[in-house]
Amino acid sequence: MRLWLQRHAAFCAIFVLAVSFRLLALLLFRPGGFIADASDYDFYYVWGQQIPQGYETFVNLWTAYPPLFPAVMLPIFEWSSRIPPWSDPRLFFHLLFGMLLLLFESGNLIL
Repeated sequence: MRLWLQRHAAFCAIFVLAVSFRLLALLLFRPGGFIADASDYDFYYVWGQQIPQGYETFVNLWTAYPPLFPAVMLPIFEWSSRIPPWSDPRLFFHLLFGMLLLLFESGNLIL
């Protein structure tokens, strides 16, 4: 293990920095943070709000993304809507969805 860490020390440093920067961005950007952002998370949140109203993905809601993206995003919206709102109703959706995307981004960095 020690030999592996010595060989990949530069990559491990880049990986830890990338994950920590992304995690800090999740915690500091609004909602619930100190810096206002202009991200697509609000669009995804509104899109998730359409599902309880009877709209279906790729029937009433069209997107240019492949079907994997809404299939992952909509359950995250369901989970976050079951958590009582704290300072902003979108906070837990932003955190949970951002952490899920952080897992995918970390996997892309490793590959």
